[in-house]
Amino acid sequence: AADLEKERIQGEVDKLARGHSPGEDIVSYSAENDVDQVYVGIRTKSRTSKLILGSTPQYIILKCKCPVTSVNTN
Repeated sequence: AADLEKERIQGEVDKLARGHSPGEDIVSYSAENDVDQVYVGIRTKSRTSKLILGSTPQYIILKCKCPVTSVNTN
C-alpha cells in the first residue's frame, strides 16, 4: 500500500483471514465487494509442483468474475 501511495496510484489493499483457501478468499471477497480489478503475483513452478500443490493464482484467474492481471514476481 505504501508503494502505491508513493507512486500516487489509487488503490486499496486488504488483508483477509476468513478460514478459506487464499484463492477462495480472494474470489469471494472480490464478488462480495464489487471489486473492479485483481492483481496476482505469479512465480514459475514445475509441472509436478503445480499438480501436487495447485496454483492459487490459477484458481483466481479462472474463478474471478472481474478482470485479473498476473504479474511475474521471479
